[in-house]
Amino acid sequence: MTATPMTRCPRFAACSAPLCPLDPDRPVRSHLRGEPVCAYLRELVKADGPARVRQVMPEDLFELIAAVAAELTVPGSPIYWPLRAAALKKSQLASGHALCTGRRHADEISEASGSDFQHDNRPAACGSEGVDP
Repeated sequence: MTATPMTRCPRFAACSAPLCPLDPDRPVRSHLRGEPVCAYLRELVKADGPARVRQVMPEDLFELIAAVAAELTVPGSPIYWPLRAAALKKSQLASGHALCTGRRHADEISEASGSDFQHDNRPAACGSEGVDP
């Protein structure tokens, strides 16, 4: 059995967002007010979000999610308002990375290089792959 893009997502096992950007049936899915929104979609709408998402996910999945994000960030989409609100909040990927690397401020992550995700002094909870989005 071939893995679908959805099952290849790094957050698939723990995700509870009913509207997955990698779901081939996404156009027929619905999203109710207050339901969770994909963490990667919330990240993509932030300043420097695409660069952070690209660092933690395979390129083909990133391209799929980025294409869907373009569709869902237009007024009238089912998650337009939650994504608009997410764009104004701090990055969870950057905050998680800050915890794993010992940086004091998530804002420093914007200046970090991709290789910085392999910081040697991170806590064991961060795992060998760096921060878990």
